[in-house]
Amino acid sequence: MVDLQTGLQNITAGQGLAITAVGMTIVFAALSMISLFIARLPGLLRLVAVVFPEAVAATP
Repeated sequence: MVDLQTGLQNITAGQGLAITAVGMTIVFAALSMISLFIARLPGLLRLVAVVFPEAVAATP
């Protein structure tokens, strides 16, 4: 059976702090990239609108 004891000694023995730091860094980097993409999206959409303009409806 698996021994599920808690405590600071078990966290340091399993390198929990290092794993936590790496995980937090990965999540921070991913959220930063998403934020930068959202901030740049209006400019990207303006460029797309120049390349692919909206079709003008024909008036009878």
